[in-house]
Amino acid sequence: MRVSLRKAGTTRNGAAAVLLLILMVSCDDPVREPYVEPELEPIVGQLIAEGAARGYSVSAENLEARFVDRIVVDDRTLCGLVPAGSKRSRPVIEISTEPQCWALRHAADREALVFHELGHALLGRKHDDGLLPGGAYRSIMNSRTIVGLYTKSKGLETVIDHNKRSYYVDELFDPATLVPGWAMPF
Repeated sequence: MRVSLRKAGTTRNGAAAVLLLILMVSCDDPVREPYVEPELEPIVGQLIAEGAARGYSVSAENLEARFVDRIVVDDRTLCGLVPAGSKRSRPVIEISTEPQCWALRHAADREALVFHELGHALLGRKHDDGLLPGGAYRSIMNSRTIVGLYTKSKGLETVIDHNKRSYYVDELFDPATLVPGWAMPF
């Protein structure tokens, strides 16, 4: 819609134009209060605790962490996203409720997904698709896969590999973390 203001013949027409301009400018989306989904709160708290245990102070002040139905970017379905521009105004992460992203995933895979997105939003980390000597991804911040990063299947059960989890969380806070023994080729 295009509005042009010109010198009005009467004060009433000029006042109406100013009122219309004010209404148009004030019709932006309302400012949302920071909100963290209840199911995401413990994971956000865990990231803060993991940082503190490693000597880092992480603030989730003004964080908005929300579930969304589906995330599609450039014809790719994603499980998580930090919306463009959100870090400038406030940190925002979105997590897809698609079953393959959330409901069907082990709790540790959900944690890794949220930690990855919080790495962008709170820690300022970018994607790192580098590989460890044995071929595993070097960082939880890789853009390829988070699922199975520190979980493994044992029969019908999925279990956490605590050595891998420890490394990937260390590396999240300190990209210079040394290569662990399990990552060496045999």
